[in-house]
Amino acid sequence: NAERECLFTSEEQKTMMTLWSIFKSPMMIGAELTMMDDWTLSLLTNREILSMLKFTAQAKQLERTKKRAVWTNVSDDGVRYIALFNLSDEDCDMEFSLNELSATFTKGTDLWSGEAFEVKANTLTKKIPAHGVFAVKVK
Repeated sequence: NAERECLFTSEEQKTMMTLWSIFKSPMMIGAELTMMDDWTLSLLTNREILSMLKFTAQAKQLERTKKRAVWTNVSDDGVRYIALFNLSDEDCDMEFSLNELSATFTKGTDLWSGEAFEVKANTLTKKIPAHGVFAVKVK
């Protein structure tokens, strides 16, 4: 039924799930669960994203401009989570220095793709789609 379909892009849906998860918002959905499409189910069951709901409330917005926002949280066992949000209407190359967190990180994992990557020069760099997000955990 077209009137029930979400009008957000897939990137906007990932952005919404990431933001809710990084600051521990209660998750509620209104949907016929037996008729949920695979994409929506993958959003709601991404274990890496949902793992952010488990820690104590330490979420903090580090930066906010017209074009970007940066949020962070830390798990109870010390794993740091960071989300770079592209607030603009265009794809954007984004960079964020992890030096702002007063720590050095060498390895990261993209929470949406599950891909591991090396952190170079203690900086996160990523081309992020319009209204999209790069959500990572770093060690």
